[in-house]
Amino acid sequence: MRSKFVMFGFGALVALAVLVAPTRVNAAVIIFDQVNHAGTLSFDGSDYEGSEIVFESITYEGSSLYCGTPALGGGTTDTKCYLNFNTATGEFTVTAEDGLYYLTDPTDITTLTQLVGGPVDILTGEINSFATFFGTNLNIEGTDTKLAEMLEYFGLSAEDWTFLNTEIVTSGLPGAYETADVDNADIVNTSVPEPGLLALFGLGLVGVGRRLARRK
Repeated sequence: MRSKFVMFGFGALVALAVLVAPTRVNAAVIIFDQVNHAGTLSFDGSDYEGSEIVFESITYEGSSLYCGTPALGGGTTDTKCYLNFNTATGEFTVTAEDGLYYLTDPTDITTLTQLVGGPVDILTGEINSFATFFGTNLNIEGTDTKLAEMLEYFGLSAEDWTFLNTEIVTSGLPGAYETADVDNADIVNTSVPEPGLLALFGLGLVGVGRRLARRK
């Protein structure tokens, strides 16, 4: 009876290694933030197209890059990053028209230094799937490549970033051959843990299970 219990616990640890590893090992999140709600979403009856959807800043663990000069008082910028995509072609880009900037003095929004000039694509991706929710939300997912200078500024490796999750919200999703204004948009990029690290994490839990089994 005890041996069956031990084997059950061992199996549970192995399952835990599979379930927990993807969300706990080497995971990171980078956020494209929208303050001014601008851009359009069109629907041709089967596919969606997003045009000139505005983002002002990109943030990772408290560090930010800006798509231009921050306007006084509101945290917005005078120039923008624009998201454009088409689910029919699978194309997905975010372009910084005036380049990317960072604050040389975090306490003074007038102390901007240009990291890279524009126009420049800071994210290019391929849409793998899309879905609609609640009659107002469009979610698209796929793979992407980010601007090397942006990743270097955040201290990240290009190999870490292989997944995008983008939600576009309108007052109501457009009907066939209609266009709707974008009320809000979020791009939340999540890194995918490397297979080797996942395997090491899983083997570690398996090792713990074996030690417990031997003690029993």
